[in-house]
Parts: sequence; structure tokens; C-alpha cells
Amino acid sequence: MRLDLLKTDYFHAEAYPTFLYYNPHTSTKTVDIEVGPEATDVYDAITNQYLARGVRGRAEVAIPAESAIVAVLAPAGRELRRDGKRTLLGDVAVSFTAQE
Repeated sequence: MRLDLLKTDYFHAEAYPTFLYYNPHTSTKTVDIEVGPEATDVYDAITNQYLARGVRGRAEVAIPAESAIVAVLAPAGRELRRDGKRTLLGDVAVSFTAQE
């Protein structure tokens, strides 16, 4: 299952395309994420890890059993940094933590 997390967030700040992928199965599943023709990094806002870097066209991403990822599709090479409770790729916030 894939949900566009920005589709109904009418008041969000600048954001990269962000999708929730859920795997209800008891085994890891792989999905192909269409990222377009430009080099793109796929970042998981849940685990705060890159799932793919510098991909074009499609990115193959594994989703662990009975879990989810929040895939952020950012232009390749953006600097990853922390600013208080925010994680940013370039100047765009991609995740927020409850604690610093």
C-alpha cells in the first residue's frame, strides 16, 4: 500500500514528495518506486536512513515484514543535517523527533 502524505496536507511548508509504504505481509517485500529522470535520493523518515542514493527512473526498496517506511524523494546530494528536532535534506525538513 502507498499513500501520498502531502496530498491532503494543504498547509505544509516546502517539502519533497513523501510517501508511506506499508507491508502487511510476514516477509520482507520489495517495491519499485518511480523517482523520475533526475538523480534522486530516497530517504526513510522513520529510520533516518537512505534507502537509495543517486537513482534515476526506478528505485528498488525493501520494506521489512509487517512494517512501514516513509520514503522522501529528494534531489540527489542534498546535505543531511540535524537542526534541533528537525532532520533536513538541504534546507527542507524531512522528519521531526519528539526529543532532542
